[in-house]
Amino acid sequence: MELLNARELATRVKEVSYEPSHADLVDALRSCYPDSEVIYVAARGDWTCDTGRLLAGSREVASDWRQWAEAKYAAAGGDARKVWLRHRARGLMVTEIAGESIYLAVPYGSAADAFFQIEIEARHEVTKRYLFNREKYAGPQNLVDILDPIFPGQAVVQQEVTPWVYCFQRLTDIRRFVRDVAVNHQERQKSNFPDLAQKTVQMVTLDGSTVINQSVPFFELYPDWLEQPPYELRFLRDWEQSSAGRGGHRLCDHWFLRLMDYVNHEGRRVLGFIPQWADSDGGTDLPRITADEEASVFGIMAEVERFDTQTGYPFSWYFYMLHDNRVAPSVGRVLARGLREGRIRLPEGDEAVLMQWDKRPYVF
Repeated sequence: MELLNARELATRVKEVSYEPSHADLVDALRSCYPDSEVIYVAARGDWTCDTGRLLAGSREVASDWRQWAEAKYAAAGGDARKVWLRHRARGLMVTEIAGESIYLAVPYGSAADAFFQIEIEARHEVTKRYLFNREKYAGPQNLVDILDPIFPGQAVVQQEVTPWVYCFQRLTDIRRFVRDVAVNHQERQKSNFPDLAQKTVQMVTLDGSTVINQSVPFFELYPDWLEQPPYELRFLRDWEQSSAGRGGHRLCDHWFLRLMDYVNHEGRRVLGFIPQWADSDGGTDLPRITADEEASVFGIMAEVERFDTQTGYPFSWYFYMLHDNRVAPSVGRVLARGLREGRIRLPEGDEAVLMQWDKRPYVF
């Protein structure tokens, strides 16, 4: 396993010419690190970034159209209509950055978190809209009407202003990142402990026809709350315990991670990830499986087995269920009930994972 270098990756990525399949990009990184396994995982597109330029024909008027509009508004003494009257005939065009995000993995072990994730953007600049409505109307009343108009005026056919290019974004050792997530989670749990120690939960029970209300201290209901791992760690452990992980299926072959690392409004660092599936064109061609209380456990079993056949690995339905997108959590509850009643069987690891989830559910 070679030592990956973010600066080297950024340089190499910048040298590659864009092509829609990204095969040349993957080949370039494989040639850069010939002793490592570089895996193309997924590409997710159709995003835009609103920090575009302002153009008059092919000439750049401003590198940031919002800053330009704010400055003109201030110079006009806060009179939006005056700005509109001065500039509406110029045909000023707003651009935006459009692109897609590409995820690659470099595994270095069999554990679920034993891989590097490489994130790259493919982007180009395109026309978005005219800045000012040139049609007959009263004109903007304030700055918001300029920046985010309800009546933007004449629509434009999106045209490319600059060609597609690749931009390196991030290299992450997922194992190290997950360790940081666990530490961050534990710190947040401890900081919340004093408040929760004072918290009570209102419980309503029935004793025959008598309704009993009682206040129960939070930690009497959840004595192991402080020891509970974050969802991210549960996801990885579930994979390794399930027939997917035990069967040699690597997480990074089927999933990529949307990483979060930011400081919230309270000044606390927030770390985490949301797993995203890479199978079957992002899951768009996978069936939607739901269940109600009357659903046949055998019918649901047949549906999840077909689902696993389509994704290509066992117990995949469970990990999709954690998103409540293609598979609803109600499916897990129905199958867990079937296990408790002895009506169905799952492989030992899968059964343990599902029953743990049923006892303490989680979704992303």
